[in-house]
Amino acid sequence: TTMTVIGTLQPGLASVPEIAESFGLLADKAASHGLRCILEFIPVWGIKDLRMAWQILQIADRPNTALAFDFWHYIRGGRDDDLLRSIPGDRIAYVQVTDAEAAPPPGRSLSDDCLFHRLQPGEGALPIKEMLDILRDIGAIERIGPEVFSAKLDALPAEAIAQELREPYWRALA
Repeated sequence: TTMTVIGTLQPGLASVPEIAESFGLLADKAASHGLRCILEFIPVWGIKDLRMAWQILQIADRPNTALAFDFWHYIRGGRDDDLLRSIPGDRIAYVQVTDAEAAPPPGRSLSDDCLFHRLQPGEGALPIKEMLDILRDIGAIERIGPEVFSAKLDALPAEAIAQELREPYWRALA
């Protein structure tokens, strides 16, 4: 029923109105198939932060659109809790809980940090409780789950990954 849309374009390649126009056209096509378009911002690509993603959603102005909210993307893209509080919760389709170091160490790229160094909830320094509190306050915890990319988890079979994530994830949500 949903499709996630990411802007893998080079940062600065297109303006927010241009991206919004393309996103709107994609949302129209998706709507003709009964699908919602969920826009996910990713700091290493062309839709770099929550502010930009929210602007795109507002300009596109399609009823079948919403945002994905990933903790890592939000913190690394530039945390803006006032903006987050201003977004209606029903405009956030799902939440991806992860943890990480407060900042990547010198020499680690943002891409490597994103793909190989996320941590299980509670193992890092991201303000998970604060973000969950804001998301709860605005009514954005409809669909929520962990999203942890790590070399450690990549080496495990699916059942072991689920076992590793279960307790830290539920502890974070408590």
